[in-house]
Amino acid sequence: MRLSPKTPRTITSRPEFLAELQRVRRQGYAENRGESEPGMCSVAAPIRDPLGQVVASVSVAEQVESVDAGLRHLVAPIVETAARISSGLGWNR
Repeated sequence: MRLSPKTPRTITSRPEFLAELQRVRRQGYAENRGESEPGMCSVAAPIRDPLGQVVASVSVAEQVESVDAGLRHLVAPIVETAARISSGLGWNR
């Protein structure tokens, strides 16, 4: 697996990528802080079907002045929205 950098913040090593996947699974959402495009940040959370399989996601992206700050203020609303949609699809934790 070859990971090509799009910005200086792009994850390009397999160990770093796998560690990021573990972190995302553990916390229940993903963040992108300038990894795909300079100054662009996003937050995403999974939407699950009745069996708990991820079938979609909800996300928000925004151009920001500081990628270090990211979109932390939107994490809770995004995770809550994904949970509500998942619940509507029959997923209950």
